[in-house]
Amino acid sequence: MREGSLVRLFPVLLAGLAAGACCGRERAFPSKDLPGLEWIFIEGGTFRMGSPAGVGSSFEHPRHRRVVGDFEVLKTEVTAAQYEACVAAGVCWESLDADPRLSNLGKPQRSNHPVNFVDWYQATTFCAWLGGRLPTEAEWEYAARSRGKDIDYPWGNEPPDCSRAALDDGSGVNCGDWRGGTSPVCSRPAGNSAQGVCDLIGNVHEWTADWFYPSYDRSGFDRVPKMLNGRTNIWSHHRVLRGGGIGSDAGQGARVRVLHDPPFAYVGLGIRCAR
Repeated sequence: MREGSLVRLFPVLLAGLAAGACCGRERAFPSKDLPGLEWIFIEGGTFRMGSPAGVGSSFEHPRHRRVVGDFEVLKTEVTAAQYEACVAAGVCWESLDADPRLSNLGKPQRSNHPVNFVDWYQATTFCAWLGGRLPTEAEWEYAARSRGKDIDYPWGNEPPDCSRAALDDGSGVNCGDWRGGTSPVCSRPAGNSAQGVCDLIGNVHEWTADWFYPSYDRSGFDRVPKMLNGRTNIWSHHRVLRGGGIGSDAGQGARVRVLHDPPFAYVGLGIRCAR
């Protein structure tokens, strides 16, 4: 097991049990009222998740019908200041892998930047503390396509540029506000969804609740977590990330799926919560 894995694992297990996330029990953590925190209501509906035949990677197929219930999602990616409040409360913890030059934590000038260098366990723990949870992959795509519209980005089908998203604009120019780094949250309103959700594309990748499967029909079933099929090496499995970050290019749309193992953390990886 990777060094530090137990440190990461136990707090999120405790937070998850307290939150009752698996079985609909009452959450132990009440909703928090933090500076800059705003929940956006997303009315549920039916949409066709994934990419049309011949478009995108095999990960995005087959396109299929999904029903999503009503939910709320944070307007912004979780900021460094908001995450620091959870650390101060003794619930969250700083990453063991954070590069101090690029981490947004502990830097007042970046307090309104998204928290970065957070793994799946940190993200899950923070959302439980907030009174929420990570979004499912279907909820995330539904929100990022402005309630499931047949569009590639929250704003429509025009490819991203620096006015809409903090990523590589395709010319080799990174749209972040400082070298190798992120931008303040909601600093590119032209990239918002129709419901007003910011930075669904770019700035930082966002963890989702779901395990990764190589396709939506769940082919490659041997990749499922051990609690479903008895495998013992849970660290070899991956969770789904969405939205792209500062190192992503213009091909990072609302249908694109990325995978990483739960203990992974880096400069362009953050959190958005749902409830």
